[in-house]
Amino acid sequence: RRSSDLAVDFRIFPRRYAKAETYGTGIMDFGVGAFVFANALVSPEARQKSKSIFHSKFTFVAKQFISVWPLVFLGLARLLSVKGIDYHEHLSEYGVHWNFFFTLAVVRILSSFLMALCPVSKTWVLSASIAMIYQWILETTNLKQFILHGSDGKDNRNGFINANREGLFSVFGYIAIYIAGVQSGLYIMKRRALVEDWIKMLPFLVLGTVVSWLLLYACEVCIEPVSRKLSNLTFVIWVVGQCFFFLILYMLADLVLVFAKMLSGVWNVPSSWNNSPELSQSSSTCSKSKTSG
Repeated sequence: RRSSDLAVDFRIFPRRYAKAETYGTGIMDFGVGAFVFANALVSPEARQKSKSIFHSKFTFVAKQFISVWPLVFLGLARLLSVKGIDYHEHLSEYGVHWNFFFTLAVVRILSSFLMALCPVSKTWVLSASIAMIYQWILETTNLKQFILHGSDGKDNRNGFINANREGLFSVFGYIAIYIAGVQSGLYIMKRRALVEDWIKMLPFLVLGTVVSWLLLYACEVCIEPVSRKLSNLTFVIWVVGQCFFFLILYMLADLVLVFAKMLSGVWNVPSSWNNSPELSQSSSTCSKSKTSG
């Protein structure tokens, strides 16, 4: 994704790979959402590294203000460098002062706070609620027109909120994606000793993908198309569905590798299952039996 961010400023870069202006999808549109989802998938909440006691949860949230300082630093560095050398900017992407590093920092802090108020096992309800309430506000108020055209309808950039409206309000959609990623990570990151246990996880991912694509079609027809700029409900569903689909592909590839090693007796090729003591013991037994034979 970062290479695309740099290459998109050159004329030779195919425009079909660039971010959509208002509505539509592209590789870079998926990239920002997938980055947030991937971060959530291996977050402390997903790996259950945060404390389970209520008071300790808020202690964990307070620590997030410290843990995001590299993102804030990178965001400020990008802001100062871009403004300092007068580098070309697409203001309708995040705004005048905002950028994706700030979005990542804010999403991490706000998501941790919201999940401290909700049982971790029910975070999917929180994710869906945030996405649907935000979409309802977009449909029933002037917020959508404000994000797209500014307070005066002529892309006015006066004032901090007006100047950075795309970046500020898209945070709500990314929070929904992040929390959905945490819920997915709670299931995916469970310790599994046998390959059979990982195979049993495939139906969950397939079901999630199919349901997401069906909901995506319904939202496209009944509400509005995907919009990264608005970070609307359709965008959230699209990102989550695509992430589920790619997780299926990654798991199938890893399973093929594992079965290939089992058939060939070559167990020194790295894979995500090499860290399992049971599988390591099984591989050693298999190797010894082959040596004996």
